[in-house]
Amino acid sequence: MAAEQQAGFFHAKTYRSGVRFSLHQLRQELARAGHSLRFDELTEALDILSLSAIEISAGAGDGDEGFARSTYFPAMTGVRRKDIEAERDARWAVQFHPLVTRAIDQVAYRQFNYQRLMKGKTQLARWLISQLVLKYTQAAMLNTFAMRYSTIRRDSALLNGYKRERDAIAALDAAWAELQEHGVIHSIDKMRHCSARGRLDDVTYTICPTPEFAAEQKAANRRQRDSKDDAGAYQAG
Repeated sequence: MAAEQQAGFFHAKTYRSGVRFSLHQLRQELARAGHSLRFDELTEALDILSLSAIEISAGAGDGDEGFARSTYFPAMTGVRRKDIEAERDARWAVQFHPLVTRAIDQVAYRQFNYQRLMKGKTQLARWLISQLVLKYTQAAMLNTFAMRYSTIRRDSALLNGYKRERDAIAALDAAWAELQEHGVIHSIDKMRHCSARGRLDDVTYTICPTPEFAAEQKAANRRQRDSKDDAGAYQAG
């Protein structure tokens, strides 16, 4: 939506970016992607994003720790109306997280298959697709990519609700199968790591991409490189 003309905004001086929209537009966009929500669910989701924070911290060698914290939407304006029919056309605007603004300014974002991402039935499957887009940049049939169960569990936090390890691994296996169904990965090799007593310590998943996903990653690399060159030429001029 932010990529549409007159909808998105980027202010270099104030270092702010965001998008203007109506709830009706947002609902239509989600419906096209197979994720329909009621108007009250939309406003609840927007409230969550404007009130939930991301904190990034980094430790120094001397024991000090620096951090940065901001809500997903640092600023949001909108109109709540009792009449649902009037509510649908009420104008809203959100300001993106500073890291999103930075990514736009420094051309640090990547092109990806939005339609495929939105086809993901589970949040875990969508998270895996996002990770592969960001990290598996040299995807090729002869260049596999490995991810560990322990790393996925730690970084996604989407498997923490399972009391039994085997249930969490089964959920991850199902998410990988969904990625195969959506044409992201061609095949996957699963290696279990067990202790001397036979206890399961970890699982390594080695992924081979589909030709389609590999081509998309090459196109994304080229697009990002060209965009950075254009941005550099613009700043130099």
